[in-house]
Amino acid sequence: TPAVFAGGFKDGDKMDDRNLRALIEELKTCRYLKDKLQIISTLVGSLRDLKELLKECFWEEEYLSVFALLSDAEKEYLRRDILQRQDDSSSLDPWELALLKSEIPPATQS
Repeated sequence: TPAVFAGGFKDGDKMDDRNLRALIEELKTCRYLKDKLQIISTLVGSLRDLKELLKECFWEEEYLSVFALLSDAEKEYLRRDILQRQDDSSSLDPWELALLKSEIPPATQS
């Protein structure tokens, strides 16, 4: 079963490829960041889809605004995924570098 995070995103449950491609095209034509963020908040429930959208639809100066939509646990999950793949000598996308450079508070222990 996919992990569900406090911010509402899941690890898994990808969007149908045709719908994802249509969403990418819609986001590419969006003029305003606030509109892009609203679309992400409303239509995207999968971290896998979000990673694809970050790669295809957002500019470097927009990444932090997208990251602000995520819970600390979601950011930490993405960060760990990036670091794990980085160990495999794969190159990183610009959004991945931005996430690694951004401040992520340490996970709170209960």
